[in-house]
Amino acid sequence: MKEIKNFLSKNFFSVALFVFVIVAMLDILYLPAIRFLSNTSAVALANLSLATGMKILIAGIPVLKGSAEIIDKVFSYLVFINGVLFFQIILLKVSQILLLKLLILASWILLFFRETKKLALKALLVLFLFNPGLSFYLAGAEYISNAVRLESGELIKAHMESIDKEKLKEKGKVSVEEEKKSENKSIFVVIGDFLINTFNTIKNTIIDAINKTKAFVGESILRLLELTINYFISVLFLFLICPFLYFILLYLLMKNIFAKLNEEEIEIGKGNKGKYILIPLERNRFILRRWM
Repeated sequence: MKEIKNFLSKNFFSVALFVFVIVAMLDILYLPAIRFLSNTSAVALANLSLATGMKILIAGIPVLKGSAEIIDKVFSYLVFINGVLFFQIILLKVSQILLLKLLILASWILLFFRETKKLALKALLVLFLFNPGLSFYLAGAEYISNAVRLESGELIKAHMESIDKEKLKEKGKVSVEEEKKSENKSIFVVIGDFLINTFNTIKNTIIDAINKTKAFVGESILRLLELTINYFISVLFLFLICPFLYFILLYLLMKNIFAKLNEEEIEIGKGNKGKYILIPLERNRFILRRWM
């Protein structure tokens, strides 16, 4: 056991590279990552479909012009969300193509040759950004999403499905029909007996019907907009902002590693006849040579 610990401590970097290569070759993290993305995308697509139907329905009811504008905003948010998720799925699938896996394997093999060791290590670290880097990130994104209960789109879907579209149609038709009757009745009243009381009664009936329709739709649509904005922020955070920060950190890490790899000589002292430099041979092995 002690020998294993000593081996791991002395060869931690090599062991870590080997583990990353194994994970990249297999689908250990890819399958849960693509499942998470597919489920999230399916809900987003269903929401977009429901929003499209609602957009068409409300557009045909003149008294709901204000609600139509809100639905347009909801529709735009959902289109953006679906675009982001689709892009993530494409990236994840590209990271699993056979050519990329072969490049990872070839780079790892070239690590064992002194002439290609440095270049192979750089190539391997860059390839790891995509595979298994993306899968690692999405596994973390799923954990974050579940841990902090970020809006996944399910509430939006349930809310839109709960809106009685047939009732909405009926209310819209009643409002439009009453409005038409109002025009006929008001003209009749003006031309006929100027029955102001009758006119006011009809007017109040129409206003009441329109207000009920607006209230029914308005509350539902505003709640839908609120849920959609929360959903939009969650997707923006998980699939745009966090990946950006994730890759920035990896870039800085690789930049530091590459800088160390490029240090071929380290000056350690000077003498009267010259100076000594440290020449790297292999990992953890160096020789001293006088530089004249």
